[in-house]
Formats: sequence, structure tokens, C-alpha cells
Amino acid sequence: MTAPKLKAGGKKFWLEITENFTPSAGEALLLVEACRAIDRCDQLAAKDDPRSIAEHRMQAQLLSRLIGQLGIPNVTPATSSRGQAANKARWAGHERRS
Repeated sequence: MTAPKLKAGGKKFWLEITENFTPSAGEALLLVEACRAIDRCDQLAAKDDPRSIAEHRMQAQLLSRLIGQLGIPNVTPATSSRGQAANKARWAGHERRS
């Protein structure tokens, strides 16, 4: 799977996920948006004005939702043990890369 045009943070996350899992087409779209949100968060974190801080907060919330929708095991540490088990079951059917 070819990585979309991303900056360092988004590209690192993309590679980490796609080296270990083969996402479906829908999951790949969510993954791209999560990577872009990571890049926007990185860019906004470098700014120190109130508008950028508020936008960073919104992007971080979006990122959290996207990662939750993907349900990738071991990416969302705040997930309950029941949620983690559901995530593992969901991704168990995916081709895991060695």
C-alpha cells in the first residue's frame, strides 16, 4: 500500500500501521485522515497563539475519534479491556504482516 503525501509524523504513523496490518479500503481512508490530523497537530503545536491552541485541541479530538474508529490494537491505551478485546477480535481477521 502506497503512502499518501504526508509529513514526518503522519508518515511515521502510516508506516507503523501498514507494516503490521493490511487495512480495508474504508479503513485506509480513515488511516489517511488520522495521519493528516497528526501532521496538522504537529504543525499547530509549533504555534503559540490562542487560535492555534484551540485548533490543536480540535485536531487532537478528531485524531482520537479516527483512531477509535479504526480500532487498531495497542494504539488507544485509554480503551477499556473489553474495548481492547473487541479491537483485537476485529483486526484478527486482517492479514498481519511479518
